[in-house]
Amino acid sequence: MRLSIVTHPAVEPVTLEEMKQYLKIPLDIEDAQEDAIIESLITSAREEAEKYTKRAFITQQWDMILDEFEPCLEVPLGKLQSVDGIFVRDSAYNETEVASTAYFVDTISDPGMVLFKSSYPGKIAAPVSGWRIRFTCGYGDAASNLPKTMITAIKRIAAYWYENREAHELPKNAKDLLDKYCILYV
Repeated sequence: MRLSIVTHPAVEPVTLEEMKQYLKIPLDIEDAQEDAIIESLITSAREEAEKYTKRAFITQQWDMILDEFEPCLEVPLGKLQSVDGIFVRDSAYNETEVASTAYFVDTISDPGMVLFKSSYPGKIAAPVSGWRIRFTCGYGDAASNLPKTMITAIKRIAAYWYENREAHELPKNAKDLLDKYCILYV
């Protein structure tokens, strides 16, 4: 299985102003270069927190590429909002969309699932990357959809990296907040 992002989040869960307040930087001090660094740290902190938890925080669209057909599959990244299409590629790598009536989407389970209604949807797939599932996931379109502890963890990560410019690890105090949201695969 391989994942490829199609649509990035439209917003970050922490604004520049919120992060500057957290860092105790006066809001009336404007430094475009420093603001750009802080905004970059916010994005990096969110991405690393998502990687750590194996979840998408703010609404995003992804493609999942599979080599083999699976009649029941778990859709990664948690909080599945929708399956936007399932596509099968033939031996010449021409794509055909599988009818949405051929499968059931479970958005209640976390992570979500796709279950095909028959054992095989009748398409012969390419030997490699024969299946593509496009899906939308995340807690919602706004920071207000996220649990507050996730937002605090992002602030802690960004603050730690701001104060320790060479650091690349997640601080323990952020991991402690994120641990309960981690998707564990058996």
